[in-house]
Amino acid sequence: MKERLAQLQLAVMLLTRLPAGRLAEPVPAIGASLWAFPLAGLAVGAIAAAVLLVALALGRPRCWPRGWRWRRRSS
Repeated sequence: MKERLAQLQLAVMLLTRLPAGRLAEPVPAIGASLWAFPLAGLAVGAIAAAVLLVALALGRPRCWPRGWRWRRRSS
């Protein structure tokens, strides 16, 4: 279990700039932590989605122009 957590920590450290602490010796091989790469992406996506949802709940962010709506452009 400790080895799996170290592999997940390595994936987060390698793929993001999020602080993930220090790895204890022995450091797992990158190839062994490939299974954790999608989980690291899921964590980053969840954080970004949470920020967007909070911004939408507080009202239209100022960086969006007035009249902007969620719609498809017609070709």
